[in-house]
Amino acid sequence: MPYIMSHSKHYFTSQNFINCAFYSALASLLPFLNVHLSELGLSWSQCSWINCMSALLSMLGPLCLGPLAHKLSGYKQTLVLTMILAFLSVTALLFIPKVVSNEHRPKMYYDCNEGVLRIEQCPNWNGQCHTYPQRPATNFSSFEIVTCSYICNNDKITINSSWYPVNVCFHDSNDPVSLCLDVQKEKIIRTDLSLSQEASIQFDSRFDRWPVIEGHQDDETVDRMFDGLRTCTFKPSPPLLMLQKVYSSIQCRPYVASCNIYCSINLRHRTMGVSGSGTTRIRPPTPCQMIKGNPQQTFYLYLLFRCLVDLTLLTSNSLIEAIRVANTNNYDSIYAGFECFWTIILPFIVWPPICGLLSDYFIQKDAHNYAPPVIIFDGFIAITMFLIIMLPLNSTQTKESSKINPKKIVLQPTKFRYPRRHSNQYLLYRLAILMPMVLILGCFWGLSNAMTGPFYRHSLHSSNFLIGFATSGAFIVTALFAYMAKSVISGVGRMNLILLAFIFYSLRFAGISFLVDKYPHKNWLIFPFEMMSSFCLPLAWIGVTAYGQHLIKRSPNGLSYATGTTIFQTYSPQVIMQYTLGLIHFGGGRALGAAMANIWLNLWPDVYNHWLWLTDLEMKTIISYTPESIANDDNAARVLFRFASILSLIFGLMFTLLYHSCCLNFLITRNDHSSSTSIFGDSYRDENLHYLKLKCKSENEVYPLRNQRNRSNSKTSEPITRSMVTLRENLESSVDDDDDDLNPDSI
Repeated sequence: MPYIMSHSKHYFTSQNFINCAFYSALASLLPFLNVHLSELGLSWSQCSWINCMSALLSMLGPLCLGPLAHKLSGYKQTLVLTMILAFLSVTALLFIPKVVSNEHRPKMYYDCNEGVLRIEQCPNWNGQCHTYPQRPATNFSSFEIVTCSYICNNDKITINSSWYPVNVCFHDSNDPVSLCLDVQKEKIIRTDLSLSQEASIQFDSRFDRWPVIEGHQDDETVDRMFDGLRTCTFKPSPPLLMLQKVYSSIQCRPYVASCNIYCSINLRHRTMGVSGSGTTRIRPPTPCQMIKGNPQQTFYLYLLFRCLVDLTLLTSNSLIEAIRVANTNNYDSIYAGFECFWTIILPFIVWPPICGLLSDYFIQKDAHNYAPPVIIFDGFIAITMFLIIMLPLNSTQTKESSKINPKKIVLQPTKFRYPRRHSNQYLLYRLAILMPMVLILGCFWGLSNAMTGPFYRHSLHSSNFLIGFATSGAFIVTALFAYMAKSVISGVGRMNLILLAFIFYSLRFAGISFLVDKYPHKNWLIFPFEMMSSFCLPLAWIGVTAYGQHLIKRSPNGLSYATGTTIFQTYSPQVIMQYTLGLIHFGGGRALGAAMANIWLNLWPDVYNHWLWLTDLEMKTIISYTPESIANDDNAARVLFRFASILSLIFGLMFTLLYHSCCLNFLITRNDHSSSTSIFGDSYRDENLHYLKLKCKSENEVYPLRNQRNRSNSKTSEPITRSMVTLRENLESSVDDDDDDLNPDSI
């Protein structure tokens, strides 16, 4: 059997050390980036908007700095510059001030002297007393008189209510007999949201019919009771239901000169029925939100530095990906084997749980400490910059004929065939399906990236260690399949590996939406659903890269194109394809998914009644639920996950039918001139002839030949060089690439 020399594999090259340090930095930061954002006090919609804008602006990095680095042959300088900016911007995220929002029940007093109900006007009510505190239409509200006291105009006057017991009297204009109750004897202090059936001083009324009146200005007593805050004043309106009788007004006695009687009130709104009915559900008024900090300042500062973080990291990753792609022609195995395992996958297995554990261990005032992940990120970025400066980016091993030791040559059997050329129709059809598919996958990844972090932290109360450990589990699954990626692609197929991501997105979104925080030990249920993400992004990206590179023509010496070391200064098609796929998925797709989350969260309070069929609420008793218990971010996220699950399944089926119906091999003609011709024939002459044709064809793609005949004759006895070794890799990978007729699923 004929043999050809093969260069030995080098697992510990300079480029591999650079990749390991860089992806270790990403692994220590990315799982906690959006979790940290959600803890700054911003709303979920603001967090998703920041993700959308940063994803869009990050696309400018590869588009601008990539060609600039290529034009000036300054890959090292560009990488170091972007990593310095990433170092500074990530560190700056730690110093962005938080927005602390505290909720409290608004103060409510019944002014017996004036006969009005005064309620603290919360800043978040926007001065709308006619709307707040969430008075339900056509339902009764329950009022509980907790305690009453005398408030005098002169601070020096103090009246002990035990000397003058306060009586609350209910009057009826048609009945001269009034109902008077002693507040001291019937004192009720409530701390829960339920109504007590034993509460004697409790009456019901249609609070939604109480008119809003203008309160007295510059009233010292009112200012003292409400600490100078503005109030909403309501005039009681009949009917007032007390002990199954109807009254029209409320008064307090005895009257003391220069003093007012203020009664503290507990107010609860009913959604159904009246007091004593078994179906009654109650809710409090809208709470007051006291905000400490400047939300706009926090929002724009984080947006600025987050855009720098995403721009610099995406640019650095794109440049490193370009070098990796240009350094090989075996694109099915670009993320496979031990080399990929210890440089990319192993950092994402080791560092996320360690960083999460340190973040939980150094917790500060009931807030997670994100300094450990940032410090580890900065350390690895510094190591990466040092390696880039000290080591060469081009780690390709070239063997000259004088240095070849015949005793150390690895001989391998070969079965080369001519690379097949696709027709323009074939290429356009496949690209027309691949690019929208990558965009949709990026959209689902952007939605997951923007929403799962806040959902895990605030809805499930998951720790950073659990989040990091779940990320590690996802890459453990990735390692099992990526190590033999070429065999997986041969068995499953590039396109089928991509289509598989839609199914796992659907399962993952649906599973996450049903997780609850009632039982803390069940938070570990996020682990299997995070393991599904290995098929959503890492393994799907292997299929996307392999399929995209399969569609374009091969360029054996692509590394010299990417680094700008040739006189032609032109990008190879492989690098252009890799840039395009990365920008569509991690730029445009991610922005589209985050924008979808932002729009959904903003519209949810207005459209939730149309999506109740996707909630966990029972439709038979849906009327008993309060609007605020449904129109919140938690329910919005759950319904969005389920809606995205349905969309993912629909898109997966649609792309599967479209691909297997419109892109079948017999519908698209190809320019296949040598579908089964072997390089090595029965004679040595045929072997040399076919091999020289392939070698000359490969060199034609890099350098235009002036005299093809003379050049081919002069190369007849030339030993194997770098271009020939690269040609061998190209042809090895093309063996599986060109077997479409034998195994159509491999495409």
